[in-house]
Amino acid sequence: DKYKISLFLQGGTHSATIVQNPQSVEEQLGKQASIECSLKGASDPFFYWYKQLPGGQIHMLAYSTYTDQVENTGPSHFSASRPKDEKFFLSINGLLMEHSAVYFCASSLNTALQSHL
Repeated sequence: DKYKISLFLQGGTHSATIVQNPQSVEEQLGKQASIECSLKGASDPFFYWYKQLPGGQIHMLAYSTYTDQVENTGPSHFSASRPKDEKFFLSINGLLMEHSAVYFCASSLNTALQSHL
């Protein structure tokens, strides 16, 4: 069986632009799906991956404050990576029906205040 993961395209902030690719994914159960988030127009951003369930609940899956530094906060099926300053990836391994949701990436500027949170 196939199911579809829908991605929400998040707009940019502070004259920066976030692009998610691809905008939707269809893959067989048990396989892997990957999505990419790219940021243009800003440097040293904080990145976040979120999953929104059909009922509207939003769960953070991962965040990154620097290149090669990622905190995975979601279940073990989800794994994020940040090989470059402006790119943040999310992989979903062993796809299940419950993984069908809206996924979105967000970013914020790296500020002195955030560094202390």
